[in-house]
This record gives sequence, C-alpha cells and structure tokens, in this order.
Amino acid sequence: MNGVIKNFSTAPDVSVGFGIAVDGENIYATGMFSTDNDQEPKPIYWKNGTSTALSTPQTNDRGPGVQIAVVDGSTYIAGLYMDDMNGSQTYRIPAYWKDGVRKDLLPSGSFGSAVGMFVK
Repeated sequence: MNGVIKNFSTAPDVSVGFGIAVDGENIYATGMFSTDNDQEPKPIYWKNGTSTALSTPQTNDRGPGVQIAVVDGSTYIAGLYMDDMNGSQTYRIPAYWKDGVRKDLLPSGSFGSAVGMFVK
C-alpha cells in the first residue's frame, strides 16, 4: 500500500490475488487463500489487508474471487467455486458476491467462470 509491498499471508499459508480496487483511502483485493492445514484454496477478499472469507455451499469447495469493484459503499466480487458433487465430478460454478452474499450464476452441476463484471 502506498508503494509498500503488503503480504496477505505468511508461509506455510498461501494467498493469491487476482483483482484490485481502490475506493477513497481503502484498498481492496480479491483472490484465494489456503492454510497449511487446509490445502483447498478458498475465495476471499481483503480490505486494507484484513481478510474476509467468501461463502461457498460446502466447506470443501474451493476457488478464487477474480474481479472486485466497490460502488456506493457495496463490494462486488466476480469469481467461481469448484463443487465436488460428492467426489464423483468437479463442477465450476460461476458466482458473484455482493457484500459477502453469494449469488450463483448457473445451477449446481454446471461449468463456467465469472472473470469480470461491470457495476453501474
């Protein structure tokens, strides 16, 4: 922030950022995060370095937040999560989150990704 590198995790935890937004003095980033104890990367966003997990239907679902925007005080994140459907097949469910509330863009059992968005 302000020209200084900000790490979102420390080893052995791993975080990956994909999207960034600035709203006034606040800096937002979205991506995925996994811990050494849970190797499945979960969708997440950070506001000024403080993390907030994004909801998925099951605790073993994984995936990234890809794009983030902040409009009129609301945070919008486009991304996806992987749904393992009882271990038989993995599906990619595109979704977006508004202020942390998930909205699936396709039904369970679908394949897709949400990699961008425009908020008016």
